[in-house]
Amino acid sequence: MDCCVIGDQFAIYINSAHAFDTSPIVNNDGVQSGAFNGDTAWANADLSKGSILLGAGVYQIDEWVIRNALGFTGGGAFIRADTVVPEPGTFGLLSLALGGLVTMLVRRRK
Repeated sequence: MDCCVIGDQFAIYINSAHAFDTSPIVNNDGVQSGAFNGDTAWANADLSKGSILLGAGVYQIDEWVIRNALGFTGGGAFIRADTVVPEPGTFGLLSLALGGLVTMLVRRRK
């Protein structure tokens, strides 16, 4: 996602294949957004952004500047990677915990 200045646009490549371009925002082009960290930039509607859901695996993610904001020669961006706990593992751990709790309660009654 875009960082800091309104008007930047980026091309995102995953494993050397073009995945998508971030959405260009041209209103207030070249204005400092005040978003200097990833969470603030993601929440700012004036900054370009894009997202993609990837399956399990290892990926190389590259970004290239397509368009700089008016009056700027460099672009800045954040790449945010969120990971998800696989459901089967979660259910497995929950089952083990409940099994242990039941075993403990049964032994306590005896």
